[in-house]
Amino acid sequence: MFFSTVEYDRNFVCGVILQIHLLKMMQTLKNVRHLATATMKHTVTEFRMPVPWGEMRGRAWGPDHGRPVLCLHGWSDNCGSFNTLIPLLPADWRCVAVDLPGHGFSSHRPAGIFYTFPAYITDITDDASLKLYNGNASP
Repeated sequence: MFFSTVEYDRNFVCGVILQIHLLKMMQTLKNVRHLATATMKHTVTEFRMPVPWGEMRGRAWGPDHGRPVLCLHGWSDNCGSFNTLIPLLPADWRCVAVDLPGHGFSSHRPAGIFYTFPAYITDITDDASLKLYNGNASP
């Protein structure tokens, strides 16, 4: 398909304008990230929590009594996914990222036990895992 000169020029100009806007947006985001990381020095605490098959591990950011935010990663991922996001969030939030069983530094389930999302929810909502929000898991 051939474009007329007018269509080509219009598409070229639109592309250049889009690139300029993207560059400005990227610079703005870099500035926001710089301000966020400069003003919010989150301390990271790594924790271990015993479970019947070993331990679940993860990281926590923010004050112990801050607004609780649970950060759960997706399949084939780990809690390190949140390392760049957390500094952009308010400093008074208590963000807890858990390595789900079989991911990151958490122990694998015993042989023959499947990895399913309902099982992950059970692992997280277990009474023992509520210690995470209170800062009672061992570092």
